[in-house]
Amino acid sequence: MRTAIRETMEETGIDLSGARIIKVLDIHHPKNVPEINVVPIIFMIDGCDVNPTKDGGEFDELRWITLSELPKYEAVTAVKGRERKAIIYDGIVIWGMTRRILCKVYEEFSLGGESSELNEMNK
Repeated sequence: MRTAIRETMEETGIDLSGARIIKVLDIHHPKNVPEINVVPIIFMIDGCDVNPTKDGGEFDELRWITLSELPKYEAVTAVKGRERKAIIYDGIVIWGMTRRILCKVYEEFSLGGESSELNEMNK
């Protein structure tokens, strides 16, 4: 967990040191590099410093999206010359492992029947 907190601070400037871990998801692997293990950790950030900075050079821009809205941005679009499932939000195309992780987060935290819609899209 300390690694996730440190890397988040180094790469985004978001301080999770006072945050509470609410869920650790199963390991994910990029399909093009299956030997890499990615363990998504979900933090509760109430009261934490969430002012991202680009100083770490890990991202060009940042967008916040409400988790409950993910299904309405689900689409199929061309990515790297192939049709792929994606989340298209505010002009940003989220696909691959990042999309799969977001769909899993949605599935874990959605209420009611909304998650079944995204589960079908995730197959």
